[in-house]
Amino acid sequence: MAFGIVHIIYAMNAAVMTLTFVIIFKKYLTEKNKLTLIFSLVILTYAVICTIFVGRGLFDANTAGSMLFQRLYVVTMPIIGISLATFIFYPIIIQRGGFKDGGAVTLLYTILWAVAFTTMFMLGTGEMTYQYSELAVDLYSITWGGLSYSQILSIMLVIGTTDIIGLAIMVYLESDPFFKTRALLLFVGWLMSVVGVVLVIIPGLLILNPVVFGLGGYIMAYGILRNPPQ
Repeated sequence: MAFGIVHIIYAMNAAVMTLTFVIIFKKYLTEKNKLTLIFSLVILTYAVICTIFVGRGLFDANTAGSMLFQRLYVVTMPIIGISLATFIFYPIIIQRGGFKDGGAVTLLYTILWAVAFTTMFMLGTGEMTYQYSELAVDLYSITWGGLSYSQILSIMLVIGTTDIIGLAIMVYLESDPFFKTRALLLFVGWLMSVVGVVLVIIPGLLILNPVVFGLGGYIMAYGILRNPPQ
């Protein structure tokens, strides 16, 4: 069994993220704000990914169980980025008159969805090989049809980086102090989460992955749960 400190931290993250999702979803039921509902999906996906990592720790490397949970992880991961992209770009599209009149923003949003679903389909159905080696640059030495885990991760980072840019623009354009702080918390939290994901492929820094990834999600959730001043 490969269960260790990383999986224990992920187990704690899974529990806290699930509770956070419930709190945010209750906030949606009270306010009926569609953006709160969309963000609850972001946090729910965080909880699912943390749970998947816990499940992976129940199996030794290079076993069918470990490979199954790894596949679930990479298929689920794009959902966070595309859900956050919806949170960022959906209001802009609506303000511009809907998807037909959204122009470049609608086009960008459509491309992100296409990249996300193509990646999920490819990773969900493609042939997977797993040759574990701690000395490899790609820590898990996983390939899908010739593409390394690092290359697959770079595809996911396209969505993640687009979200970072969108949040940075949101911080820059927002003039109201309350909403500017919220945008800044979302930006910092998401940036930390993306860094946390990258830490997975850096030997020696893997233990920081669940800490940085989880903390980023909590910072984002705090930004959403803050109430405006009366």
